[in-house]
Amino acid sequence: FGEHHITLKFSGEQISSRLPNETGVVLYYSVRETFINIIKHARATSVSVSVCRENGAIRVTVHDDGIGMKTNNEGNSDSFGLFSIRERLAHLGGNLTVSSKPQEGTTVVLKMPIDSLFDASSALT
Repeated sequence: FGEHHITLKFSGEQISSRLPNETGVVLYYSVRETFINIIKHARATSVSVSVCRENGAIRVTVHDDGIGMKTNNEGNSDSFGLFSIRERLAHLGGNLTVSSKPQEGTTVVLKMPIDSLFDASSALT
């Protein structure tokens, strides 16, 4: 995020199989929307992103050191951007969780089941 003066740290593991197109596109746009929210609202100076495989799913965690945001007890916010991410992920069996504290930043976790997707796509070939 050079022009926004935000340092980006990335860690991730190699996912052994290629994600199905729809899954990859949904994850890409979900992370992109999360970055846009950080740029517009968080006043963050640092963002970390991690990607890993966990219990048959791909997990993408985005954490910023910004001003935080209001969430309810279920980790939902009034943000339309987060609502739309949640809906896109749910359509493919995934989910989104958000945790945030004032002046301690926000953590967004996107999870998408992938093992069943790989099984289904390999059965088609």
